[in-house]
Amino acid sequence: MTEDVLPADLECERFVLHCVLEGGESTEGLLPRLTPDHFVLDFHRRILEAVRAVYERDGKVDRIMLARYAMDHGGIEAIGGLRYLTELAEGLPRLLNSEGYLAILEKKRGLRHILQTAEQIKFRAMNGTEEPTKLVADLQAGLEAIPTASGGWLKSAQEIVNEVGGLDALFAEASTEGVRVLFPPLAQIVPTFRPGQVITLGGGTGGGKSSLARQITIDAARQGVGVAVFSMEMSGAEVVRAMACSIAEVSGRKIQQGTASETERHALARAVAEIEKAGIYLCDNSALTVDAIRGEVKALQKRRSIGLIVLDYLQLIPGGAKGQNRTEAVDAISRSIKRMAMALRVPVLSLAQWSNKGSEAASEGQEPGLHHIRESGAIAQDSDIVLFIVAKRAEPGNVSNPVKAFKLAVKKHRGGPVGAVDILFDSRVTMFRENAA
Repeated sequence: MTEDVLPADLECERFVLHCVLEGGESTEGLLPRLTPDHFVLDFHRRILEAVRAVYERDGKVDRIMLARYAMDHGGIEAIGGLRYLTELAEGLPRLLNSEGYLAILEKKRGLRHILQTAEQIKFRAMNGTEEPTKLVADLQAGLEAIPTASGGWLKSAQEIVNEVGGLDALFAEASTEGVRVLFPPLAQIVPTFRPGQVITLGGGTGGGKSSLARQITIDAARQGVGVAVFSMEMSGAEVVRAMACSIAEVSGRKIQQGTASETERHALARAVAEIEKAGIYLCDNSALTVDAIRGEVKALQKRRSIGLIVLDYLQLIPGGAKGQNRTEAVDAISRSIKRMAMALRVPVLSLAQWSNKGSEAASEGQEPGLHHIRESGAIAQDSDIVLFIVAKRAEPGNVSNPVKAFKLAVKKHRGGPVGAVDILFDSRVTMFRENAA
């Protein structure tokens, strides 16, 4: 798509540049909010870049200073020539309306972004090599990234109070917003998962992360909260089967061996019905990026409210730019998850694997630290809450006991307490329970 058919207003481009060169409040008010993509003409972009360079160097700028700078840096012809600089105000009304001119440029810039995004997706679709879901997710992400007016992000305390619905809403009890934690040992320290929070649940391979995440999912659904579960490791059938076994308290081994009784099979059928009625939605497409996951949730939210997103697990989510190493890619994925939580105003429970050193520390009776989360330094930083599940060493003579002792540690809790509680894991029904001892 060529520049001559893109939405633009060349007169407004010229008028805005004139206002910037007027000096004083006009320059100070406009210059920080302008970017090269506000302009279609190349020499308008070069004028802006030169104006900014002079202003940053001297603290002020006018046409003479700009012309001298241009002559010292590639020639004045690069910015249209001296005559063009003097003609910037040609046809401009006496009363300057710089904010109005800027608003027009903002609108044109947004329209160009939409057209260019659509054109890029069209080109990729014509190639016929990518999955439609990937193209749709990228289209949604591109359209959501429409440039908006620079500035205006700072708000007064009263504006923020008004946005959340007044003082009562601002100081509402924790139980009135978000997802209440119903597992008593965890609720002692973290009573609620709040909208926009990222809760990272870390542990070793086969260390109970998925089991606890399933319990949290079931507890949320029983409160009437819609839950979107994205499983990168287990199939949808495996997840439903595991959930049903937990709800019905039927051993998964009996299902594998085909030895479940008639009573247990009826209990499993009731459990599956409960999952369906509760509003738990599952996706086992392991090729989805965070942007695609965000698109799936937004599409689901048109049908029903979703109050919790579960990702099992983070290090299996594809993403990252070409040329990035795995740590950089996982860092980018982690930041995308946080942006998704904030944008959708939904808590995200994101499972994460420990590094080998973290698993070794746990096996030696030591408690892993935040730095033991595998392949990333950003996951702990981006998370609002970090939970670790740590298996305790079995007592001699008690190794075969299906009920194992674990510690659930809250390693990070932004704005709240940290600590650890002892819990038990019943491997027969893959459920964590309180330690009554």
